[in-house]
Parts: sequence; structure tokens; C-alpha cells
Amino acid sequence: MGIRPRDRRHSASLAVVLWAAGVIGVVVLVVGTAAITDLRLRRRIRALLDAEERRDPTQHAFGVLLAARSRFTTAVASYEQALSRQGARLPVGVGVDDVRPGDVVAEPGPELLAAEQAKDRARTELLDAQRLWAAAREHEHDVAEPTLPLWTARGVLVGANLGPVGWEHAVLRYTHLLDDDCWAVYALSRPRFGLALGAEVQRLGVAAAGVGTDGVESLTTLAFSGPEAAARPGLVLGRRWRWFRRSEPTRSAVAAQLADASVSRALDARSTGLSEEMRAAYAAEFGVPITPDLDLGLDRGLLGIHTKGPSLLLGAWTGPRPRVRLVAASNHAGWKPRA
Repeated sequence: MGIRPRDRRHSASLAVVLWAAGVIGVVVLVVGTAAITDLRLRRRIRALLDAEERRDPTQHAFGVLLAARSRFTTAVASYEQALSRQGARLPVGVGVDDVRPGDVVAEPGPELLAAEQAKDRARTELLDAQRLWAAAREHEHDVAEPTLPLWTARGVLVGANLGPVGWEHAVLRYTHLLDDDCWAVYALSRPRFGLALGAEVQRLGVAAAGVGTDGVESLTTLAFSGPEAAARPGLVLGRRWRWFRRSEPTRSAVAAQLADASVSRALDARSTGLSEEMRAAYAAEFGVPITPDLDLGLDRGLLGIHTKGPSLLLGAWTGPRPRVRLVAASNHAGWKPRA
């Protein structure tokens, strides 16, 4: 007896449902794994900060200052939003742009009062943090940064897309090519907008040249800006090498950093063997021995990125310029803010 048409339709519908459930299950598993990895990365950053604070008391003051600045910026933004909403009740002829902090232009609502109080508290905390930072640095002198603008970096990027929206978060530890004691850790994040599905956990190997400590952040921001596309496993259309020469020694040396770029090790100090390999790679890249007084002859910053890691991601996306923040750094001029 053959299968009746109704049974065939039922079987086809069941197959479609099972296929959709399987796809959803895989996506949830992949995105969940990325989210867990992201949490591990954040805990690793916290552990790094704790270790630096124990090693150097000024790191504590530095962390307090960065946190206070972030809270004050958030509080000011919240106050301005509350002030804009309060503007609907301003007297005739008085605009929001005419209002200054402390002005009483109408009976303030509870939202505006709470926002102003939060802003004042955040300002007080910021002033206290600035005084703490100034006191911590009173007897400390910045170490002059190396003159040769050559850097390597390794790190981890975690990202996910669920249809039109997504997110990415990355952490990079930059180290000067000739001075392993000159380093900085940057964290960056941005939302993703486009049409993609899946997630990725990518180890990052980076080569950079032509910028000092004061230019690394800007170069990193540009490197992770703009559109991306991926069909993985297997193909990365957008995030490959950027603005850097592609000689075999450099590709090999940058790729060697990926071995140490796991979530648990990406923020650790660079090994001696890797330092020697990177110096040899740069010497082959520029065709001259690498010395502290070498003139690279560059008129702009160069940066190359090599990625490797598990992913199940298909689609294309873009987003705003990433938010980049300095997490920790050595005591070299140019890394840290002034009070």
C-alpha cells in the first residue's frame, strides 16, 4: 500500500519542523558558547587588573580613575536625556539649549531630580579619583617610551549575530617589539547590524608599525571599524590583513602569536622565544636590522591582523566605530591619562 498524499504532507511538515528545530538548537548552542567565552574573557581581565593592583599600587588609583570617568560620562548622558524629556514642560520661549545645570526653569520632575543627584555624585567621585591618582603619581615618573614605533599584539575576539543585530567584544595586549616591559591592554566592543547568523571565538595576532603609545588606540579603533562578511567555517571575507605588508616572515611570525592567544593566556606577558621570532620577522619585513634608532620612513600607521578560531557564522554586518578603552598598561609615557 502506497503512502497517501496526506501522510506525505505530514511527513514533509514534520521534517521541516525537525530541521528548523535542529538549526535553532545549533545556533543557540554556538551563541551560548560565545557568551560563556565572553564571560571568561571578562573574568580574565578582572584577574589581570587585580594582579596589577597587587604588583603596583598606582594601578589601583588608575583603575579607580577610569571607572569614575566612565560613571560620570554615563551620569551626564542620563541627565541630558532627562533634561530633554523635562523640556516638554519648559515655559514658553525657554528651550532645552538655554538650560544650564542648576537652573530652575520649571517644577523639575522626579526623574530629572534623580538624574541631577546622580550626576553630582558621579562628579564628586571623579574629583576624588583624580586626587587619588595625582597622589599616587606624585613620587612616580613615567618611563620614556621606546623611540622605534613597532608593536605586536595578541588577543581574543568574541562575536555573535542573531539576524539583524549582534555584538562583538575583543581584548588585545600590545607589546613593544624591543621592550617587553612596554605594554598595554585594550578592550573594545561594538554592536553589529546587518544580516548574519551564528557566532565566533577568534584568536588574534597583530603586527603594527608607525605609531607611538599615543596612537595605538586610534589605530586599533580604525582596524576594527567598518563592514565585515563571513562564510565560516572556511572563509573570512572582511577581517584579514589590513594596511600591512604581507611577506612570509611577517605572516608566519604573526600567526605564531595565535598559539598563545587563548582566553586564558592572551593577556599574559609575551614569551622570550616569541619576542625573538617577532624581531627576526620585522627585520626580514623591512630589510634592515631592527635597532632602537631605526627610521622606518612611514607616513602613516600600519596594522595587520591574523585570525584563527572556531566559528559558525554566515552573513554580513557593519556597526559604529568600536568603543576602545585602556584596561591596564606599563608605566610608559603616553599610555595613561593625566589627573
